[in-house]
Amino acid sequence: MLMKFVGVIARKTLLMQLVAALLGVDGRAQTTTCFVDPFNPSGTGGHNYGSGQITNVWGNWFGGAFQSLAWDPASDAGNDSSSGSMKITANFTGNIGNSQFAIYDFNGIYPPVNGRQYTNFQCDVRFAPGSATTTNGNVALFGHLMFGVTDGFSQDYFGGVDIPAGSTNWVHVSLPINAGDDPNLACIYNVLVHVYGPYYSPGLNGASTLWVDNIKFSGEPPVPTNCIVDWNDVQQRIDGFGASSGFDGTWTTNQADMFFSTNAGIGLSLLKTVIAAGGTTVETNIMQMAQARGARIWSTPYSPQASFKDNHNVNGGNFLSASNQAYASQLAGYVVNLKQNFGVSLYAISVQNEPEWRPATRPASGRRNKFMILSLTFTMRWWPATWLRQKSFWPKTRTGRQITTLRP
Repeated sequence: MLMKFVGVIARKTLLMQLVAALLGVDGRAQTTTCFVDPFNPSGTGGHNYGSGQITNVWGNWFGGAFQSLAWDPASDAGNDSSSGSMKITANFTGNIGNSQFAIYDFNGIYPPVNGRQYTNFQCDVRFAPGSATTTNGNVALFGHLMFGVTDGFSQDYFGGVDIPAGSTNWVHVSLPINAGDDPNLACIYNVLVHVYGPYYSPGLNGASTLWVDNIKFSGEPPVPTNCIVDWNDVQQRIDGFGASSGFDGTWTTNQADMFFSTNAGIGLSLLKTVIAAGGTTVETNIMQMAQARGARIWSTPYSPQASFKDNHNVNGGNFLSASNQAYASQLAGYVVNLKQNFGVSLYAISVQNEPEWRPATRPASGRRNKFMILSLTFTMRWWPATWLRQKSFWPKTRTGRQITTLRP
């Protein structure tokens, strides 16, 4: 999805923004509003809404209440006859958990919104008369309307609003955001519109029609600041910058050059790869190309194999401590195999990706998984001598706040 900006724009390259962030510079652009989607007939991202292509941009992520989505030229929050809005129809079924919908722009926002530049998420909404209602206290409502971003397989919400059942005109929504408190908002790649039918009891029951218009982010112009750099005041050391090739089988030479070459590309120095359940990987070709261009490779599993978990499934479940030695040996074999058969010298390994997060798929997470991390950390001290000097990373958390490096 392409964004339309209103106001004075200061164009910055990714490198400039990165330098500003590292040096503590207030790098916010001189702008007040960033439109994600004004729902004009021309659409966004090359998809013409007037030609019925809004479903190439917006769609339902999950929830059984969803019925349809369309661009409506007859309804615009500003009564602009040359524009329109997004019309969502749903059919709720009471207190059933799947009685919900979650609309999002699945193609993503490019370039992503720099959440540090803005203080509020805003949009306009209205419900059709006769839409399904619930109550909170003695107040009749069209339900609880939530807005946020996708966060992997989960959601991260800015907040929500209750729309009174008597309000069938356009309602302006403004929710505060703070990228300093929520790192997920530093780069906003999409917007989520979610109505969970059973949010209040009794849950929504029946048909509902919702219009959404003028999705945008807004903020005050930044206050000029001075940046003072003291090269003698050394803080955290940054070993490099990198990216993940997770679940990708191969790249072209041009792609490898673009990512890792210091002459023909951006010169990334680290590559994160995925260890599949069972201790294998499909990324050896990418590892070889990255290593040949000077990058260091590290790997992490998203789940132990099914037999190492209490639910005997790679999705969900908890790690069995009785599998400590078997899992340690398997990961050690992974390192040796990369070296002997593919010539890849692994820089480091982690025993679990994002251990504090518990989605429905892949990881073994939760409290028991944290004990697995500790157990395996100590177990690594007795791994085969062929792998004794291999570095290990403390697991990368979803928020990126744990960055301690261990070495057996």
